[in-house]
Amino acid sequence: MGSLANALRLIDAAKEAGADFIKTQAYSLPEILDLRGDGPAVAPWDHYTKRQLYTLNQTPYAWFPDLFRHARAVGIVPFSTVLGQESLAICEREDCPAYKIPSYEAGVDWLHATVLDTGKPVIVSRGDIHPPQIRNPQVLMLYCPPGYPVPRETVVFVEGYDGASLHTTDPDMVLQAVRAGAHLVELHLMLDDTQPLDAAFSWTPVAFTDLVSRIHAL
Repeated sequence: MGSLANALRLIDAAKEAGADFIKTQAYSLPEILDLRGDGPAVAPWDHYTKRQLYTLNQTPYAWFPDLFRHARAVGIVPFSTVLGQESLAICEREDCPAYKIPSYEAGVDWLHATVLDTGKPVIVSRGDIHPPQIRNPQVLMLYCPPGYPVPRETVVFVEGYDGASLHTTDPDMVLQAVRAGAHLVELHLMLDDTQPLDAAFSWTPVAFTDLVSRIHAL
């Protein structure tokens, strides 16, 4: 929401709720627009152009030293989505331990090669229900069913993925993914009394804390 203080509080909330990692998103407008083009954004943000949405959603590069430093200080591992050489270089300066490639870029070979060249673990989201048959041991694959939020009736979890990236606040959907073998679950978190762009599928700290307990119990 354009506030570094909120971003630092989100890191604290994730740690207190029992999360193992916090993920930032690193991109410049030229990087993301070169990959995704301009025009109307997807629903529920289709009243924005992509340029407007990505501007609102952008984490300033200048924040990254503070974000990574704060995460490590409170004892949670930070890593980041990257979308090109520029954003990768920003995160490499912070000794980012792993990287994420979103489902939109799951088929962008040059981006995969660029990130894999770091030698670090790479997490890739895919919208395809079936994971690829040939796997790279450096890569973890997450099933990311489409939709913001994702409609429950469209989701089927199959074995073969390492985890799931879920735009949902439905605890049963998350637990279903864990039962299907997910070792890593990516979810959105928001602070109480805020309305961020992803509020429709973001967990409050109390709800997320309860979910983490249920995942561990399962």
